[in-house]
Parts: sequence; structure tokens; C-alpha cells
Amino acid sequence: MIVSASLSAKQAHSIENAESFVYRRSADDQKWKVVSKGLPESKGTIIIILASNTINSGEFYALNNRGIFISNDSGMSWSALDIHWPKRYNSD
Repeated sequence: MIVSASLSAKQAHSIENAESFVYRRSADDQKWKVVSKGLPESKGTIIIILASNTINSGEFYALNNRGIFISNDSGMSWSALDIHWPKRYNSD
């Protein structure tokens, strides 16, 4: 689920105002918890895509304006994939 508290569409897509989090919950837990281990600082981060690997259970990917990250433990922790992007694609 993606939720925005922005006052306008322009503000919602502004990196200066962005603050994104990844949440998860286990099957037996009713509360959603913020997951941040291995992900970049939330301020200035825009989460674009979250995807699961249907072949490898528990493997997830997060793509944002700071890189591509992988989780092998169902989203509990993340690590950046070593992909070199042209400078023009960086938003930092």
C-alpha cells in the first residue's frame, strides 16, 4: 500500500519533501512495522517499486531513487546491489 500526506501532486513527487518507508508484518502479527536495516535514510528517498521473486521464497527487491536493494529474509533486512548507474540517473 502506498499512502501520501502531500498537499499537492508536485509536492508528492518532490525529492526535497520525500520521506519513504518500507513496512512489513509477519503472518502471525497484526501490527505493521517499519523496516529500515540496509535501506537508505528515509528523508529524500522515493520508493518506486517493490517486487517479490516468485521462484525464491523470501526474496524481495526495492528500487528507489538511491539504488536497487535486495532482501533474502522476507524484507527484514536489505542490502544494496552493486550496480553502477550513469551520474545523470542519480538524484542525490
